Amino acid sequence: MAQGDPQQRADQQAELEARAEDLQQQLETLQERLDQAGEQNAGAGVQEARHQLNQARSQMQQAAQMAQQGQQQEAASQAQEAAGDLSEMAQELSQAQQQMQQQMAEALQSALSATANDALSLARRQTELRDQMDGRSTAELADMRGDEAALAQGIRNLAENYAEGTQMAAPGSRDLLEAVGQAMESLEATIEAMEGRRGRSPSPMSEAEGVVQALNEVAMLAMTSGEQGQSQGQASASQQMMQQLQQLAQQQGELMNDAASLSPMQLGQEAMQEQMQEMAGEQDQIAEDLGDLSEGEQGEGEAVGDLETLAQEALELAQALAQGRLDPEVLRRQERLFHRLLDAGRSLERDEESEERESEVPGLFDREGVAELTEEAVDALRFRVPDARALRALSPAQRALVLEYFQRLNRAGGDPTGSRNPPGPGAGGGS
Repeated sequence: MAQGDPQQRADQQAELEARAEDLQQQLETLQERLDQAGEQNAGAGVQEARHQLNQARSQMQQAAQMAQQGQQQEAASQAQEAAGDLSEMAQELSQAQQQMQQQMAEALQSALSATANDALSLARRQTELRDQMDGRSTAELADMRGDEAALAQGIRNLAENYAEGTQMAAPGSRDLLEAVGQAMESLEATIEAMEGRRGRSPSPMSEAEGVVQALNEVAMLAMTSGEQGQSQGQASASQQMMQQLQQLAQQQGELMNDAASLSPMQLGQEAMQEQMQEMAGEQDQIAEDLGDLSEGEQGEGEAVGDLETLAQEALELAQALAQGRLDPEVLRRQERLFHRLLDAGRSLERDEESEERESEVPGLFDREGVAELTEEAVDALRFRVPDARALRALSPAQRALVLEYFQRLNRAGGDPTGSRNPPGPGAGGGS
């Protein structure tokens, strides 16, 4: 291109202006997304890109002024520098976008892990309450309603934290929230049964079992969603083991649900025996897979727990099923094995994250298993929170204000909790 051609110089100027405008729009869109996500690290890249863009615009203005003054060679030089700055700005913008995507993926994984933790803690607490219901009188069951109400608040908090932490961008969000809704419905039915409003059937224990199953499903879906969201590439040995444990936990959870569904069925002897043998085969396969995983374990024993013990427990459960045993004790042991498998996989995941972040965050410490809710954390609510149907009628902002208001009421006189909603309300006092 001839440097002294005014028309070509004008065309070049217009092309640079159009490119700068396009990059400006991309920059503003990225900045808005970063502000919404609260990401600070990627924001530094955006600021650098903004600096490059401003510098390029300044050089384009200088080139235009020089061209008007007849300084064509100097104008061409300024235009070339402007084009170079725009290229650098595009690279900075691309890097900032990649960094933002990585940070959002990490935040998503953290939210899914927290959801699984909370769901398991709540499932364990409901299991404790379900066992306490055995043999209780109607009056004694009524006294436990506060514990169930506290559990309901914990489930609401779980849903709020999940929606906020994932921005509903996680795979399977709809299925997970449907499972949360099922847990809430079962819990409300549990409270009604405890109050005697449902007659003799179904019993509070039966309804409470539905809560446990729904919360176990929430935990499984959160773990599965986390697997789907993992970045592609060659996984390390510990990551492969973690994925295998999560798959085995999912298989155990499905088997556990099948067994719980089969238990109340009035099947003929031959049909029941066929079903029991099929479940025994599935349980035996889980035991075999755990045994193989244990034999291939290399220095990861503390991270994943005693796989040999888990394999032996699975084998004993398979033998019990093969013998036709499907009593409450077998069902509880299946449930405990499911939780222990999930614990093992998440323990290994935390160890993996700790190794990756060791140089960035000093003072990390190991935590074993999932932190269960304390009695204080599930104390009875002084003021009943509006039910799920009433909350769904509100906007997200209004719903958050209502929940916060009732949480403050119920926490009066107790220590305040952290900024993040806990699995259950933090009121003091026992039931």
